[in-house]
Amino acid sequence: MDVWWDDWCSGGAKIGDCIYCGAINVCKGIIFEQLRGKFKELKSVPLRFNETKKIKTKNIKRIKWLPKETIPLTAFYSPREIDCLPQSTIVRSERAIEEITGVAEFRGGVIITREVGKGFFLVLI
Repeated sequence: MDVWWDDWCSGGAKIGDCIYCGAINVCKGIIFEQLRGKFKELKSVPLRFNETKKIKTKNIKRIKWLPKETIPLTAFYSPREIDCLPQSTIVRSERAIEEITGVAEFRGGVIITREVGKGFFLVLI
């Protein structure tokens, strides 16, 4: 899969364990290996990084969102679809889950813990 770094929805130059990338799941290679240890059916998709045109800019402030180091990233998917249990506190649309309420969040450097009885509930067999 061909990919480019973009400043749209960028979290800055630091790369977290998982990266927001629309409908595609992307994470660090080491995180993918940990996930695959628990969920054997996960499949990886190789990423081919292309040079971002904005790298060639003369204004260095425009490229401050580019990563400072090269970190191996992996796109992945599950060929098996898993539905959530009815007690899950989610908002769905025709296409996907829009929101999961009551889950733990990280906001402004503070962890807001999960609300008891709320979240995303699955049965894994």
